[in-house]
Amino acid sequence: MSETVALEIPNQADRQARAVAARTQRRLKDVLLEWINRAEAEPPMESLADDQVLALCDLQSHQLSQRLFAQSQGASLSRLIG
Repeated sequence: MSETVALEIPNQADRQARAVAARTQRRLKDVLLEWINRAEAEPPMESLADDQVLALCDLQSHQLSQRLFAQSQGASLSRLIG
């Protein structure tokens, strides 16, 4: 379900949206709708509940640990081969 709304947006946002619309040959409303959908998919950190923030931190920490481990394994292998 969708709803039509009228709203005023700041001049800077209007200019940016119009520039994107012109550059990508899309309608202004399609660009704005894409931005709204993206904002909904990636909510700002301050809008998340505490448990969601903690889960996100845990996930990011785990991903960082995995990358660092992979890098250290690659460096160790390079030393052994080289």
